[in-house]
Amino acid sequence: MADSSTPDTRLKNPPLIWSLLGTGTLLYGHREENAVSSSVVKTQVLCLLFLPLFALGAWRVTRSSREWRFLSRARLSLAAKAWNAVMAVVVPAFLVLLGWVVLSNSAEATAQRHLEQAQHQVERGNLIEAAEMYRDLSFRPTRLKTKARAELIQLMRSMHLSIPREQLAGVYGMAAQYSNRGIWVESPESVYAAAMALIESESQQQPYGALTLLDQLDPVVPAEDQVRLRAMRENFLKIAVENNPQDPDLASRLGQLYERQGRLAEAKQVLSPLQDFLGDREGARVLAQIFASEGDFARASRMMAPYCRSRLVLLEQLKQEYHESYMTAEDSELSALGQNDAPEAFYQEYQLASPEERDRLVNEYVDRQLESEPNLEQVREDIVEAMKVVPLVLDLGIWQLHMSQQSRSRAGRRTALRNAERTFLSIAGFAEETDEYRLSLGKVYYWLGNPEKGARQFERLLTAHQRDGNWLITVSQLQRQLGQLVEARRLMEEAFHQETDLVRKQAIANLRAMTPLDLEDQIYWLEQSDLAMPQVQASLFRAQGGLAETRGNRQLASERYRQALEKFEELPENASTLNDCGLAYLSLYRLTGDPEDLQGGIDRLQKAMSHAPDDAIILTNAAMALWRAALREMLLAQSTVPPRGPIELSLLSYWFEDDAGRQAWAERLAGHQDIQAALQVYQRVLVLAPSQELTYEVLREYAAMERDTGMMEALVERAESNVFDLAAQRQAVSEYLPGTNDEQYAKLSRDQLKILRRNLAETDQDPPGVLFAIAANRLAYALMSSSDVLPGNSPDEVVELAEQSHAAAPSFGTRLTLIAALLFRANQSVAQQDADWNERVQEKRRRFDDFGLIGLLLEGDAPARKRMLENADFLKACAQLKIHEERTPGSLGPIEWSLLRHVDQPFADQLRQAVLANQRQQYSRRLDLRIRAFAVAVYLQEHWIAQMENKAADAAQWLQRAEHVGQPLTEESDPFAEGDAESPSVQEADSGSQTGKGSARSDAAKEDDGAARTELRSSTGAGRAEPVSPPAESAP
Repeated sequence: MADSSTPDTRLKNPPLIWSLLGTGTLLYGHREENAVSSSVVKTQVLCLLFLPLFALGAWRVTRSSREWRFLSRARLSLAAKAWNAVMAVVVPAFLVLLGWVVLSNSAEATAQRHLEQAQHQVERGNLIEAAEMYRDLSFRPTRLKTKARAELIQLMRSMHLSIPREQLAGVYGMAAQYSNRGIWVESPESVYAAAMALIESESQQQPYGALTLLDQLDPVVPAEDQVRLRAMRENFLKIAVENNPQDPDLASRLGQLYERQGRLAEAKQVLSPLQDFLGDREGARVLAQIFASEGDFARASRMMAPYCRSRLVLLEQLKQEYHESYMTAEDSELSALGQNDAPEAFYQEYQLASPEERDRLVNEYVDRQLESEPNLEQVREDIVEAMKVVPLVLDLGIWQLHMSQQSRSRAGRRTALRNAERTFLSIAGFAEETDEYRLSLGKVYYWLGNPEKGARQFERLLTAHQRDGNWLITVSQLQRQLGQLVEARRLMEEAFHQETDLVRKQAIANLRAMTPLDLEDQIYWLEQSDLAMPQVQASLFRAQGGLAETRGNRQLASERYRQALEKFEELPENASTLNDCGLAYLSLYRLTGDPEDLQGGIDRLQKAMSHAPDDAIILTNAAMALWRAALREMLLAQSTVPPRGPIELSLLSYWFEDDAGRQAWAERLAGHQDIQAALQVYQRVLVLAPSQELTYEVLREYAAMERDTGMMEALVERAESNVFDLAAQRQAVSEYLPGTNDEQYAKLSRDQLKILRRNLAETDQDPPGVLFAIAANRLAYALMSSSDVLPGNSPDEVVELAEQSHAAAPSFGTRLTLIAALLFRANQSVAQQDADWNERVQEKRRRFDDFGLIGLLLEGDAPARKRMLENADFLKACAQLKIHEERTPGSLGPIEWSLLRHVDQPFADQLRQAVLANQRQQYSRRLDLRIRAFAVAVYLQEHWIAQMENKAADAAQWLQRAEHVGQPLTEESDPFAEGDAESPSVQEADSGSQTGKGSARSDAAKEDDGAARTELRSSTGAGRAEPVSPPAESAP
């Protein structure tokens, strides 16, 4: 074939063949082969990602080993020329189309389209839709936002002049919203006045329309008109519901209004007929909470589930919307910075700054701009509103746990527990094995009563991060919230000791101070913190105030508490500062008795609870404050001033003497709204921190007053499914038995006695009454309980105080004190008369109290036994015990039986039968074995129960356990080494202030009279641990 190319010579300037990832010039095609020169003609093509665009030329080439050798130029083929012609049209058209798409979808173009759409809505008469579109455009960072704002104001003027009737409510709602922002044609007062005039004219003919209009006015309602408008809203709603009895929206609104007013019976009456149609409306929530308060957790859960489900979906959507809006706004602000739209001062400072400082300046500027960005502000408000569902989801999970406890079948229980787990996990919001997932799942396992699984989740997390200090702090804070205070302290101290940076070390010390062993421990850790921080100063003032109060210096304590409050009030509001400020108010209230201090503490603690609805410590503080305020209110109805010292449920026992009186108080408690609200919070704490002993004690005390066996059973079932960390109890016993801290206890006791004597002297009643009786009883108990470290305490003084108390106000509480005082003196008296018994008392007095010592003495045949049976005080105590049981049946237990069987056998036989049949006491003893495993009285009760059941071998084993409480048990010395089913598990945990001796009174007496119990309680707030009751009111 003839070669049509130019002569075959080597080109001096060959064309450039180059490409990167298929973009550049490449050789394509294969034609006109020349066998002589082994050459072909190829076309040089301009390519984009290997896609040919234009043919640039044709060349005769030959292939060498590594490259193409260009011999001569050739003519383009007809196909190549046609391709070039096509691409000459396609490429420009594509570029034009691409430019049009980009421009038409820009922020400015989109805003222009929306502006035109808003104008069309105006033309069609859809004024509200148009106004909403103008409002959105006025907030967008485009050049049209000024025009959109002007159009919005102009539209509002036209709406003000002529408003279609069907759009009245929407327009007035907009007026109320925008008049407060200064962009409505009229002032808020004018908008309100015009709307109210319209409502009054429409109320008779169109009550529903008037109601709809009324709902839009909230932003402009004057404070003085709030009550009147609530009454109007209720009236309109009633009429609307009567006219439309099958409308779930109207019923829901009326039920919600009744709920806000505390009229729950009326709310239930309105909502119950439509319960199957309420869906996820507010009425469903109201009715669910009513059902739950009545113990109908199945119906409550069924009503609450769809309500929570829809709002959790909304919450997730809002979080996503916030993230997207934030990123968009941040990009816009950064772009504006790049275009020199920031103040000149910023750029001047930026030019002088180092690279690190420049990053900080940019971040701070953008953050400031974003704080006032309207779209973000609105979404943040929406998220805060949507977050209100979180405590409701928690309630739903708690109800499902209650359902599992009420279920009689194993399958039903497991189903309810699985539902509860899913519910709890829904607010954790995880779907994969992330660090956050492990944290939340571990917390849920604690809630579900499976601390081993929870602890394993936390340990895996720490191991995965090589026990990094940040993760140690994170897990310790979570353990604190769950009530695992010993483990929380251990992890925090581990982080403290491994940290080398001084600033971080001080911060960790501050966190450690939030979970102290006592006030001195708290002060120590606060002093290791950064003392320049206002929060540390405030906490230190409060701790110093508590210590001063403990030592009886009320003036210094009051001064420190007030200094703490000044600092707390200056701090930003969050759960921690609100909690600590609330506790400081309550501490000050203990000294002043001023109701304003009490209310200040309650208000701040409830606000802290709303900030942290799943923090068990904050919830405990809030519940205790509400509980004590309600009790104070009930006591003030009986006395012009409240009793000095801690306000406890046990104080009610000074206002009744028989079972009828107890029942009357029980009914008042059951009907008191704040008491029931506090109980609901305690029930929530029971789930969040299932191993916190304090919660069980409070709920048990209430169940005892109410004689609620079912509540006691549920408590025991919950306790027996948990493992309690009782290390603090063990440590207290190990220090108390050998007298390790006797000097410290003696000093504390002397301070306490000094305060209690002063309180008694200041209780001015003529003639002496209940307040005198309470003060005298507290002093008597303090003298008895401190006799181990202050052996000079006079038994005669103790009995005299008890007799004066009982004479001043004969009651359940004073009789118990009199019985304890008589036995205290009887034991001392026999010990003085009998050297052998005195030796035994000296040997065992730290382990057993007077009830226990006398009960064990009477089991033997020592000469002291006869002396005791002839002792006048002992016989008087036994006579009072019989009166006590006759007037309040079910009050005595096995320990009292151990005394009475030696004095009145027939009466003791009747008591034995009653005790063995008393289910409430049985549950209470089972609870003791879980939460008071280091109290000797717990095992003495079981010892005498075994005797009642004629189980001598078991009785001996229980007595041996009582003899070894607080001591390491060898296999030979442990009576339950073979795994007896009745053996309590000796656990380690953080408890209050149990001592080895404990209270040897009956179960019922222990429940019903808190005056004899040690008052020290560990109640921390967002981390502060201190006695809620003043330590000065406590036994050592």
